[in-house]
Amino acid sequence: RISRRIVWSGAAAWLFMGASFAQVPEAVTTQSGHTEPVAAQSEQRPATDTRIESILVQLRIQRLVLAIQQLGLATRTHNPFLRELELVRRLGDGESTRLRPALEALAKSAETGVATVGELRDSFGVILLPKLQALQASSGPWTDRARLWLSQIIAPTPSNQATDQETVAQKLVISAVDRLAEDDLRGAVELIGQLSGTPAALTVRWLNEARARLNVDLAHEALSGVVVDLLNQTP
Repeated sequence: RISRRIVWSGAAAWLFMGASFAQVPEAVTTQSGHTEPVAAQSEQRPATDTRIESILVQLRIQRLVLAIQQLGLATRTHNPFLRELELVRRLGDGESTRLRPALEALAKSAETGVATVGELRDSFGVILLPKLQALQASSGPWTDRARLWLSQIIAPTPSNQATDQETVAQKLVISAVDRLAEDDLRGAVELIGQLSGTPAALTVRWLNEARARLNVDLAHEALSGVVVDLLNQTP
């Protein structure tokens, strides 16, 4: 009898275990206590993955926008901005096509920085303008009379041309000062770029720094346009 009970007990246990393994749960209990079908949860997983991916994309765009804005603030000073530039390059890998032209333009001055418009205006008024005025003063009344006397003997036309050139140079310098007072750096550069001879040689370095500032500002404007496009992509 004992052996029969053991046999029947073992058989019943095997049947119970087989039935348990054969049953597939048709529903599970969620964290909120609600019971949902397994099939419904399987259908929700792709939607959840899509939302997570969308959130990650938005976070990447926001980080890139903040990095571009930080780079823009750095370029408004005379300090180097290589670190900010490298950060934008790293975060903007997916937007490299739109960012590349502006970043390449900024890379030329990233290690040294560029003088600001205010610094260029001050350096022109304090350093360059006195030199240009001294240059014009050197051809004062006595030298004008001497040039006139020599021109009557040797070549009148060159003398008149020299006087005209000095007058043109003086007008260009005065107009450039007015442009700088209005923060019109591009207009001042166009005027100073028309100088020739000794005045042009005195302004070479200033012109190079001013043109570098214009290029940096132009690249910054391009990056600002990219920021607007990126923000329009976020819901």
